[in-house]
Amino acid sequence: MKLIRKLLPVNVYDMAKTQSYLKDMSQKGYFIKKIGTFASFEKGEPEVRTYRLEPLMKKEGRPREEKLEYYESCGWKYVCTIASAFHLYETSRKDFEELHTDPLTQSYAFERLNQKMKAAFMIILLLIPITIFQLLHYFFLSDTPVLNAVKYGSGTYTALMVLVTLVLGREIFENRKKLRFLLINLQTGREMVQEEHYQLKYTPYVFHTMIVVLSMLLIITNIRFLFTGWEKKLADYGEDMPALRLSDIEDHKSFEIDDQYRRSNLISYEAGELASSVYEISESGVIKEEMWKDQSGIYSPHLETEYYELRLRFLGERLLKDLIVDALDFHRHESFTFEELLETRFDQAVTIRVKETQMFFGRLGKKIVYVNYQGYKDLTEHLDELYDKISTFN
Repeated sequence: MKLIRKLLPVNVYDMAKTQSYLKDMSQKGYFIKKIGTFASFEKGEPEVRTYRLEPLMKKEGRPREEKLEYYESCGWKYVCTIASAFHLYETSRKDFEELHTDPLTQSYAFERLNQKMKAAFMIILLLIPITIFQLLHYFFLSDTPVLNAVKYGSGTYTALMVLVTLVLGREIFENRKKLRFLLINLQTGREMVQEEHYQLKYTPYVFHTMIVVLSMLLIITNIRFLFTGWEKKLADYGEDMPALRLSDIEDHKSFEIDDQYRRSNLISYEAGELASSVYEISESGVIKEEMWKDQSGIYSPHLETEYYELRLRFLGERLLKDLIVDALDFHRHESFTFEELLETRFDQAVTIRVKETQMFFGRLGKKIVYVNYQGYKDLTEHLDELYDKISTFN
């Protein structure tokens, strides 16, 4: 016969409420056959059936045959095993004999289940500081939280970790509290309450659905981002890009592209949860007729550009600040000149000079650009050209 799957609106660790719920369902013609993520019922003629949950003394899938035979002689039929924690039995007899009548004997079985729940609770306690550290690292312990989140972070993963920790922690804490209360009653000689009024609650399924959705979203986005990113040599890239070209800055007839290193003159693209596009462009050149002023070698200017198009506009100002902090940290032992440019077409513009290195940081709406130029030309003379490239780039 076909099984009908339903959400289980009671917690199996609320044993009396679960037994009452299953009994009420039998009176509607739904007879429980299996309890897992969902409760599987068999539809039939309404009949009053009584149910009992029995905690497992040891890990086992199905009770031993001699035990099943003895229980059946008492009128109880084995139904299923639930989460390696309980065996479920049912009877349709009105003159049934209770499976267990001695509270102290029952307490031994519940003590094992309580120890198992305690171990799970300790694992959750270990997860809590890890989750807290992740949150603190991104938002409080890092000097560049937005930059880290845009380039390396995963908001979905962090949200999933927090949600899993909170949901599992709450469920295990509540279940252990119920077991402790029941165990104390049994150890003091009080008999178990077998049936109790219950309310239908579907809240755990809401949180579990959120976990599944976030997990699927994390998998899908990671696969998508994995296959959308690319890296090419600039010589092989013939499309528009949100960056100045080193040859335009140097503007020298003897300028040549220096392509002697494998990791030079590259353009790469990737996308993330917070940025719809991230471009990193590096370009190296050489003018053999000129030397560096300190006579350290042939003049070999270098240009690096980082371009971010954010999904959320309000992150732009903070990302610009993080890029500045990150750049200054690299030159923390050197003197520098900092200047905020007010008369540009950018929404926000900053230049920093450290010896032969000039850095420009610009924000235009959701677009952020960081340019690092090592050479003797004036980078600020090309800001209008850079603005045109950024504003028209899609």
